[in-house]
Amino acid sequence: MAVLFIFLTNLNADDCPEEWLTYVSGGYIYDIQSGSNESGMDETTFRNYLTDLARTNIARSMSTEIKDQATLSRQSSDGRTSVGYSSVTRFSTDLELNLVKCESVYDRKTRTGQAIAYISIREAREFYENRILVSIRELENALSSAEGYSIQGYGIKARDILEKSIPLTDGIRSDLFMLNYFGIGQERLSALADKLGNTEETVRTKMAEYGHGTYVHIECRSSAGPADESEEMEDILKALLSEKGCSPVGDTESADWTITADISSREYGPAEIGGMKIYTAYIDAAVEIVNSKGSRTAEIAVSEKGTHTMNFDEAFRDAARKAGSALSEKIYMTISK
Repeated sequence: MAVLFIFLTNLNADDCPEEWLTYVSGGYIYDIQSGSNESGMDETTFRNYLTDLARTNIARSMSTEIKDQATLSRQSSDGRTSVGYSSVTRFSTDLELNLVKCESVYDRKTRTGQAIAYISIREAREFYENRILVSIRELENALSSAEGYSIQGYGIKARDILEKSIPLTDGIRSDLFMLNYFGIGQERLSALADKLGNTEETVRTKMAEYGHGTYVHIECRSSAGPADESEEMEDILKALLSEKGCSPVGDTESADWTITADISSREYGPAEIGGMKIYTAYIDAAVEIVNSKGSRTAEIAVSEKGTHTMNFDEAFRDAARKAGSALSEKIYMTISK
């Protein structure tokens, strides 16, 4: 079994290479590791080893400080506690991908090496502030997109867009927490927090406004056949579309969409099978969908078969339920895309 011999020391800032003095003289968070390569590692492996130690140490110390700040936040405001702790996880990724930089040196004669991991406080502030502004722009873009869909009558789509944008606010709060950690001025921090608050309030207000989904006016008319299932079909469509987030209204003026269905019916039989009578009925429906501007958007047709052993009335009800289900799906796909 191989035994690894490495003697490590925490290097004083005064003893670091001259080119690192910038990082230890202010404006940076840093960790320096040094060691003697007693196990004969190759130079690259040893330098990487020291670098990993420095990176790990800076991450551990900063994560601890972030958790401590979160604990203090808990004492003053429970609402910020989860933000602080989620910031630790988010910071770990940021550290690896965006913030930390590393350098190392190695003396081949003495077989000693030094490594530094450092974060520029100025660059960290810029990183988090830029990400906040990008995320807020994404919220604003979502608002604009949702408004466009709402104007066209796609209230359900508008609401969905805003619902999907809400998770952005948690990330922004974590980034605000990190900006505070890196010591950004309180005036700028407050301005960004206010911008988030105002934008989020607008998003939630609009979500409530679009909460009705889409206003639909539904009218079913019986056009031909032995049975009049128009009233039942209308009730079925209203119920099924309401389950999907639509709001039926009694007039076309307040509707985003006007849905008109012509219902016809057919019956066959009864047929006798094994001494049992089978009543067969068909419901044919032709639907026209018109938007709030009066433009015909779609025409839909379905034909459904219903059967029953009791009578034609029950067979027609069976066909109406099937036709209503098929129509509601097609109508919803048209008005929510």
